[in-house]
Amino acid sequence: MFYIIADDLTGANDTGVQFAKNNYKTMVLILEDESLDIVVPGGLDVFVIDTETRETGEKITRKRIKSILEKLNITKEDILYKKVDSTLRGNVGVEIAEIMDILKKDICIFSPSFPSHQRISVGGYLLVQQKPLGFSEYADNPSDQGDNSFIPLLLKKQTNFSIGQVYLKDVTKGQKTILSKINALYQKGNKIIVIDATNEQHLRDIFASGLKFDGSVLLSGSAGLAHHFSQVFTKKEKPKKKINNKGPIMVVVGSRNPLAMTQ
Repeated sequence: MFYIIADDLTGANDTGVQFAKNNYKTMVLILEDESLDIVVPGGLDVFVIDTETRETGEKITRKRIKSILEKLNITKEDILYKKVDSTLRGNVGVEIAEIMDILKKDICIFSPSFPSHQRISVGGYLLVQQKPLGFSEYADNPSDQGDNSFIPLLLKKQTNFSIGQVYLKDVTKGQKTILSKINALYQKGNKIIVIDATNEQHLRDIFASGLKFDGSVLLSGSAGLAHHFSQVFTKKEKPKKKINNKGPIMVVVGSRNPLAMTQ
């Protein structure tokens, strides 16, 4: 069973569709009220929960994450993915730390890169459309633009966990080197490992390395890394239903991103 925790509906759907495209039976649940019971339907492959915590404060965020995880019967055989925004909006560090504490995870492998959407990470810096995050339209604070582009520092503002890095020069060497670096950083006491990635092969290798880690691991990133979850565990193709719709098609776009207008 795959469990995915996202902090908003767009992110939940973004990630869930990666699995649905490969014929996984996928369900997205919006759970803004943590007091509600959670019922996981039988036969489900992927359960995506939208916690609606992107804009909430730390206290509410921790409470909601804790309540949700305590209601889910997550076993050691299950895979949990913490989906984050590819521009690191929201309570990223808070949610990762809460999940790791509750589920007793040894390590979090973190790579928010989404190359197909022009989000890549180099040297721990997140680049959006070839600009450091702090200099992009997604920057929260116009001051300290360099610091606000550095992933480990952004996470450090929200968690006390030690953070290590695997740099691009090592990522390009493949899974064996990535795993070796992860193990070395873990042995030094690092709990969150930020890993550079500039293309899909890098993300594939990061995902595979995470599965090989000899311990309890939380994988976290954008829909970019989640795509490789669905690829590795691809199911057989099912016959596609033909939709004979000759009428008009309406597209609803809820994004405030200027790219939406361009599209």
